[in-house]
Amino acid sequence: MSYIEIAFIFTAAMLVMVLVRILSIMLPGSNVTLPIIIPFTNINPGNALIFYPSMLFQIWFWTEKLGVFL
Repeated sequence: MSYIEIAFIFTAAMLVMVLVRILSIMLPGSNVTLPIIIPFTNINPGNALIFYPSMLFQIWFWTEKLGVFL
């Protein structure tokens, strides 16, 4: 398994967790708390340090490797 595949799986998991969080905010009576990724910090998948690089990697991956957005 290459580093690109590992990064793809990690970033896809982060974005799925953020999607679940967004959907829980939109539904009344639901509240999902995202898990903390780095212990003893407050960095979770919804944090900008994780979310934006994950989103950018996914955009790069789908564009470069599969040629989807051409």
